[in-house]
Amino acid sequence: MSTPFLNFSRIICTNFRQDHASGFWGAGLCGWNCRHTFFAVFLELGDPPAWTRDQLEELNARNIEYNGKRYTRYEINQMQRARERNVRRWKKRYLAETEAGVDTTDAAVRLKAARQSLAEFAQATGGRVDSARTSVPKFGRSEASKAGWAAKGTARNESSEQYYRPVTRGSSENFAFKSGQELTARRVESYSANVYISDDAKIKPRALHTIAQNTEKAVKQWGVSQKPTIVIVSEREMPTALGKYDPVSNVVYYTPQVADARITSTTGGKGSVEFHEMWHMKQADIFRQSGWNITEENRRDYIIALCEHCKKNIDAAGITRYNVSDISEYALRNFLTGRFDEVEAEYMTFRRRDL
Repeated sequence: MSTPFLNFSRIICTNFRQDHASGFWGAGLCGWNCRHTFFAVFLELGDPPAWTRDQLEELNARNIEYNGKRYTRYEINQMQRARERNVRRWKKRYLAETEAGVDTTDAAVRLKAARQSLAEFAQATGGRVDSARTSVPKFGRSEASKAGWAAKGTARNESSEQYYRPVTRGSSENFAFKSGQELTARRVESYSANVYISDDAKIKPRALHTIAQNTEKAVKQWGVSQKPTIVIVSEREMPTALGKYDPVSNVVYYTPQVADARITSTTGGKGSVEFHEMWHMKQADIFRQSGWNITEENRRDYIIALCEHCKKNIDAAGITRYNVSDISEYALRNFLTGRFDEVEAEYMTFRRRDL
């Protein structure tokens, strides 16, 4: 017998068959990860109850902040589900490699990174890690302990080198890299922060770790109110600079060469590029707190106002055209062209070594 029912979107189905429409035994309605439901509707009794406007607004409220952006609870839950699936993925890989008698070190390392990413995400969004969602049959305490020791073993190689998170590329996103030019980059799943790598760029785990760590140190030292999105681009995509901060999108772009000691030795030393770009973020942060909403339309006005503001600061610091070269040749070139925001960033990066 057919029974009419109402699903979440209030679409009435008059030919409901439980064996093919329900997911009680798998995927589908009321199945895996489904929170929707159905119930009988007797049309002669009138319309069924509907969601109130307040309830709908509460469901759609973007009231959870994560890495400078606001999300709904549903979006946060889906982001956490992705991280939980990643944990299960590497548990299964570890078990398969153990059964096959091959080296499980890589799977153990990736499992550790996936667990860390999940834990950091849950803590940052006020959620909790549900062990039931990351459980895998036959992966118990013994397997977890062995995988943990295998991952720890990678922390030391012959030169006692530190372990660095693997560069695992995930979902893609487009960035307004230059005027009229978009760049496609993929999120690095092993990092809880917003770290992306363009499709044209290649970077080793150690170099990415160094760039992300130096950026975080700079954010803390400069007292910036939020973290930027990091995007690694290739030399071909950014041939004239090692780093670039975009105040409109709050995105900082780096080339992999930023982590090359041979390169940084000519630009002020380790971390100099990251600290320089994060001072630009500090400058934007100061303007935002004073009421500015930096957009693509007023970007030029912002740069003009910023240079005027920075000129007063470097004047107060005693920087003139006669001594600015003591900071760097880059500072001198920008002083002569009126880009005092660059001069201030160079000065603060140079000065931080004495702090």
